[in-house]
Formats: sequence, C-alpha cells, structure tokens
Amino acid sequence: MPRRSSHDGGTRFRLSEGTSHRTRIIRGIPVTSPLETAVTLDLPTDRLRDFLAEQYRGVKGNDVLAEDLAGLPPRRRARAGELLKDLVTGTASSYELKAATAVIAALKDRDVEVKINAMVAGYRFDLVIEDAGVLIEIDGYAFHGGPAMTPDDQIKECWKRNAAARAGMILLCYTGRCVDYAMDQIIEQVLDTVDYNRRYRRSRRERTEADRIPTDDQVWKWHPAMGPFWEEDRF
Repeated sequence: MPRRSSHDGGTRFRLSEGTSHRTRIIRGIPVTSPLETAVTLDLPTDRLRDFLAEQYRGVKGNDVLAEDLAGLPPRRRARAGELLKDLVTGTASSYELKAATAVIAALKDRDVEVKINAMVAGYRFDLVIEDAGVLIEIDGYAFHGGPAMTPDDQIKECWKRNAAARAGMILLCYTGRCVDYAMDQIIEQVLDTVDYNRRYRRSRRERTEADRIPTDDQVWKWHPAMGPFWEEDRF
C-alpha cells in the first residue's frame, strides 16, 4: 500500500506501508510484481516456486523476471535467490517446461548453461546450449501442426532451421508426444550431442558480419511470400 496507509488487515491479508520500484496495474489497482509478492508471502516454498514459474512463462518471461529482480528491495533479494534457485522460467508451453526441467537436471554435472527461449541468428529457440553448439526445439502439435500451421509458419520454420545450420549449431527437434513418452531417449541424445560437440570442437571459421548474405536476415523481412503482419516473437 502507499505510505501513510493503514496497518490493519484481516484473516486473508494484511496491509502495510512501503515503496515498490516495480508495480503493474491489474483491474485499475497498482500491485507488486510476482517476485516481490512471492518473497513477502508466508507460504510453502513449493507453492511459491510454482507461482513464479507460471507468472514468468512465455518468450519474454525471463526478461521481465530480470527487471523485477533488479527492482527488488535489497533486503528481499536473499529470499528471492532461494525461491529462484534452479527454477525454470521463460517457457512458452507445458511441454517446454517439462523438457527444460529434465534437460537442465540431466546437464547439472556438465559445465554448460541452458538458456530458455534465447535468440540465435535472429530467431528464438526453445533451449540454447551455446557452450556445446546445441539448440533444442519442442514442436507441440498445437503450434507446429494441424490447422494452426499456416503457409507463413512453414516458411518461417524452414528458414529458422537454415539459420541454425549456417550459424554452425546442431538443432535437435522433439514433439510433445516425444516429451510425454520418450523423455529418456531425448535426454540420452541431448547428453551425447553435448558431450560429443564439446569433445570434438569444430574448427570451421564462423561467419562474420561481412560474410552475411540477404537471406541471413529474419525471413519475414525479405521473403516475397510472407504475410505483411508477422508477429516477430511468435517463435
């Protein structure tokens, strides 16, 4: 609540005064960020972690989380660190969350960083393991199959994969059913690919800006058949 407000409360909530650097408007009411809310609540840690994972989902979830963490009062940051330790945020679907959690856990003994929904060569990929040159895409049927897949989507998917290859990255793709029924096989392949790539480093020269050709720009910027109103952050 704003300063000089009441300290009264009730059985469901309490009112206290303070200043927050990160607020948002919900139904006309300024409220604290999900992170600041979580660190002030006296609830089981598992419930608070589930709440944070849900609140910071989506392709921009980690960017928002970073901003909310920076705006957190210093006295709250230790508790925030406890709640966020090894927490997977920034996923766009339940399949991505399940896959990311399993992959991160499997790679915990390797000295690699797994980024969620990170940009490579102008495109966003579900999981990025830069240290090993590995990208992972989780292609759920809802967004990558059936009527949801438009002609523009198909063009985008092809050139996105081309961009990964031209950037010298190994792209591994799995469906939602793979995540549900073949997680052991996914983990086996990911671990083997990461270990192999780190053991046998590629010596091929990486492209510089001077080596780029027009089609190295994002496909929606130049492809004659692409629709004019492409949503850049959709993939």
